[in-house]
Amino acid sequence: MFTGLIPVSETHEERVERLLVHSYDDRIEQRQVDRSMENTKLVDLIAGPLHSTENYIDAFKSLIDNQSAKDYLETDILAAPMDYPGQLNTRHAVACCMNNGETSGIPKQVLHIVPMIGPLHVSLNSCETVFLANYNFFDKLFHQVYGPSKVLAKKPKPYRINLLLELAFQGWARVRLTVLEKFAQIKDPEVRYLIDLLDNTISLVLDFYPIIFRSGSWPAYQDAMFRVWAVFYRYKRKNYNKLPLSFLSDAFYWTDILFKIFKMNRLIFSMSTSSLNYCFGLSLTIRCKTHVSR
Repeated sequence: MFTGLIPVSETHEERVERLLVHSYDDRIEQRQVDRSMENTKLVDLIAGPLHSTENYIDAFKSLIDNQSAKDYLETDILAAPMDYPGQLNTRHAVACCMNNGETSGIPKQVLHIVPMIGPLHVSLNSCETVFLANYNFFDKLFHQVYGPSKVLAKKPKPYRINLLLELAFQGWARVRLTVLEKFAQIKDPEVRYLIDLLDNTISLVLDFYPIIFRSGSWPAYQDAMFRVWAVFYRYKRKNYNKLPLSFLSDAFYWTDILFKIFKMNRLIFSMSTSSLNYCFGLSLTIRCKTHVSR
């Protein structure tokens, strides 16, 4: 799907890592490194809800009360991977600050916090969406592999979903050319849907984070983000049928109008090599001359 944009070869170790990308069991040697807090700076630990815009503003104020963070946000931006509630409430706070200025009571540094959908959010939810939407198919595959007496949970753990997606993908790779040749002229919707699922959708959601994101290729990542939005839209996944479009809208704006930010894509899309480091790695910085407006 992305031939020429990213490397296609893969070692056995890379394949295992790809299958375990959503498994955080610290009995796995690699996860012991991933779960390390060695390079993480804890600013503060505050208990509180995050259910409203006011809750998020209070959290931002706690961050900005730290002098180092406040000085940093005077001239730099903070790229913050967030899910839908986080993005919605952060954008509300930014809009309120821009529209009402000092009378809003919101610190101006909030304007330098940039919410965006993280690749792990997209990867995890796209795999789950494809699995749940095609549960009957994967249930039959599961029983074929593990036996009729085994029971597949209605919502398995992420690593098991990845495993079943990988089994389907590897099985399809063995018969792909034969099936495509045999059914090339068939227009039946069910046949075309199954071929699209096996030939396009499964490989896209499996590769989105461990291969496409980690490749550091912005063109491949941008293309994949649009394709995965189409998957969310097709399966009517709440909230995630909007978030990728929001990310792409911001990215196109930054690329065409603002500071050509994504000329720095090697820095942005290669900084994180592990899932937990990415989740904690909110200190990604991009120098800006004055401030970022949205």
